[in-house]
Amino acid sequence: PFDIKEVRQAIAYGINKQQILDAIFYGEGEVAYGPYRKADWAYNPDIEYSYDPEKSKQLLKDAGFVDSDGDGILEKDGKKLEFDLIYPSSNAERKDIAIASKSDLEKIGINLNPVGKSWDEIDYNYLHSNAFAYSWGTAFDPDDINYKLWNSQFIDQGWWNPATYSNPEVDKLLNEGRTTSDKDKRKDIYGQIQKYLADDEPVVFIVFSNYIYAFSDKISGIEPRNGPHGYGSNGALTGELWWNIDKWDVKE
Repeated sequence: PFDIKEVRQAIAYGINKQQILDAIFYGEGEVAYGPYRKADWAYNPDIEYSYDPEKSKQLLKDAGFVDSDGDGILEKDGKKLEFDLIYPSSNAERKDIAIASKSDLEKIGINLNPVGKSWDEIDYNYLHSNAFAYSWGTAFDPDDINYKLWNSQFIDQGWWNPATYSNPEVDKLLNEGRTTSDKDKRKDIYGQIQKYLADDEPVVFIVFSNYIYAFSDKISGIEPRNGPHGYGSNGALTGELWWNIDKWDVKE
C-alpha cells in the first residue's frame, strides 16, 4: 500500500506524534516533520502540520479505500490495508513507538502489526522490503547524511535511502545544495527539499529525542548543540556536549 501517496500521507496525519513524545520520551525532544530539527538553520517551518485523523480518513477515502465488511479495516481491490512494522527487539523506544502507532492507526482503519526482530535477523535488504522503525540523527550541515538518505542514486546501496525514494527534483536540489556556497541560497534549496519530502512522505517522521547528560557545576564553557545519531564514539564526540571540549574550564 505504500506505493500510494495518500496512504503515506494518511499515516503521517494519523499518528499522534506529540503523544508519543510526551509518553515515551517524557517530552524530551520535539515532534519531527522532516529531517531537520527546528534549531537547524536550514529548517523550514512551513512543513509543519497537526495530528488530524479525520484528514487521514478522507485521504484514504479519496484513494479508494473502504471498509466493505465492517471489520474496521479498510480495503481496496480485495486487499486489507494492513502491514507489519518491524522494529529492533532490543530497542524499547522503537517498540513503544510501534505499539502507539498501532493504536493510532486502528482509529483510521489501518491494521499495523508490530513485529520485533533481533539485529541478526535484520539487514538492509530486509529493511527495503518491509515497514521498519528506523532512526538517524540530525546533521551539522543539511547536506550531511541527507544527501544519501534521499538521493535516488543510493537506492540499493546498503542502509542508505531506506525508503527507496526517487524524485528527480529532489535529486537536482540535493546536488545544488552541496555545490552552492551562499548560505541564504542553500537555505532556500533545503527548504524546497523539505516541502517535497513533506508532500511525498517517503518516510513518516515522528520525533527527535534529546540526550540527557549530567555534569558537574565546576565545569564551565559547555555549549550544547544538536548532535548526530548515536552517542559516545558513534557521534557525540563531535556534537551535543563534547564538540568544544577544548574550551571547557574546570574549577578546582
